[in-house]
Amino acid sequence: MTVLDNVIELVSNMDGVIEVHPLNQKIAREVKTIESKISGSLNLDVKNTGVQECLNRQHILCIIKNERFRPPPEPTVLLIGDDELIIGKEIIPSDITNYREDKGVLFLSSDFIIFKNRRPKHREYFLMPPIKFPEIESIEGVKSAISCSPSLPADMKLRGSLGIKDDPSLASLLIGFNVEK
Repeated sequence: MTVLDNVIELVSNMDGVIEVHPLNQKIAREVKTIESKISGSLNLDVKNTGVQECLNRQHILCIIKNERFRPPPEPTVLLIGDDELIIGKEIIPSDITNYREDKGVLFLSSDFIIFKNRRPKHREYFLMPPIKFPEIESIEGVKSAISCSPSLPADMKLRGSLGIKDDPSLASLLIGFNVEK
C-alpha cells in the first residue's frame, strides 16, 4: 500500500468520518477561488490561510464528517489585529475551564472570547489558520500534515462535487500533507 492509501485507511476509520476522497485539481482550484472572495460579518476580512496552505500540499483529502468527529486540537478561528496581535479566539472544549473565571476576557459566544486588554491600532480580521492533524503524522512517510475548515460556500462546493446532499449535520474538512521521498 502507498502512503496515501495508508492515510485514507486511517482517516476512514476515525470516529465521525463518513467519507474520505482525494481532492482533484479542478475542485481544488474552485475552492481556492471561492475562498479568495470570502468576507466576514461586521465588514471584517476573513483570511483562510488553512485552506491556502492545505491546497499547497502534495496530497489533499476531503473528508465528510459528522458531530462525532473529534474536536480540533487548537483554535480554528482567531481575531487578529495589527497583523500579529490575537485579540480574540475560538475556545476549544479542553480550554473552556481556563477562561470561565478569567476577568480579562469577554465571551462573545459559548466558544469565542475577546481579550479585553488587547486593543489593535489598525484594522482587524478573522484568521482561519492551518490546524495540526496529528493522527496521520505517525504514518511512515507523512510530513507537514494539516487540516482546515473551508468556508460555507466552499463546503457546499466540496459536498456537491461528491454528490452529498445538503445536510446541516455534515461538514467537510480538508487534510493536506506531503510525503517524504
